[in-house]
Formats: sequence, structure tokens, C-alpha cells
Amino acid sequence: MSERQARYALSKLGYGLHKSRVHNIHADNLGGYSIYDLYGNYVVAGSRFELTIDDVVDWIAERS
Repeated sequence: MSERQARYALSKLGYGLHKSRVHNIHADNLGGYSIYDLYGNYVVAGSRFELTIDDVVDWIAERS
């Protein structure tokens, strides 16, 4: 599943996907993805941007 497909699948479930834009990886931002609730605008997974696209796909599969 591509990033675009993951974003679409998440939006159908009421979630969004943030991609880290950091250039220097550090403890608070590991350079991956984060999933957030569209309506409450809070992070539900990957608060440190530690998710890979495969982790995001697995997260979607658990909720579908």
C-alpha cells in the first residue's frame, strides 16, 4: 500500500496521517509517520513519528 492509499484509507476511518519533516532525527522525532484523529486533532499512534508505512498499514488493518 502506498502512502496515498494509506491516507485515503485513514480518512475513511476518520483519521489522518502526518509525515515528519525533520532533517535531523532525534529522540522526539524519529522521522516516520504519525496517525491523528481528524475531528479531535490528537495523535492516536506514533506520537514520536516512529511509525513506518508498514506500521500504518497494519494499524489500518486492525481497525478495518
